[in-house]
Amino acid sequence: MRPTTLLFSAVFTVMISLFPVLSRGAGNTFTLSLCGTRIENNSAREGGGAIFFVSNDRSGSLIIKGSYLAANPSGRFETPGYPGIFVLAAGDPVVINSTIKE
Repeated sequence: MRPTTLLFSAVFTVMISLFPVLSRGAGNTFTLSLCGTRIENNSAREGGGAIFFVSNDRSGSLIIKGSYLAANPSGRFETPGYPGIFVLAAGDPVVINSTIKE
């Protein structure tokens, strides 16, 4: 399987953050799954150079499987142990057969 290269933008980040609002009352229980994805050479002024994921009621989840994330600095904050990622969810991201590095 050839990985898909994603170019994250502010619009994509906002859409992920607003998903519960846009789904009209569906709550915050949703899962973002990145499978076979390559995210590199991005940055964020605040947090989440690669991924900024927020489940307001902390019931959502983030799964990273078969993916490569590198060189995605976060300017001010990120989730400890997950460079380039800021996540507020039910727990830490589930990482399977993936590389996440600074």
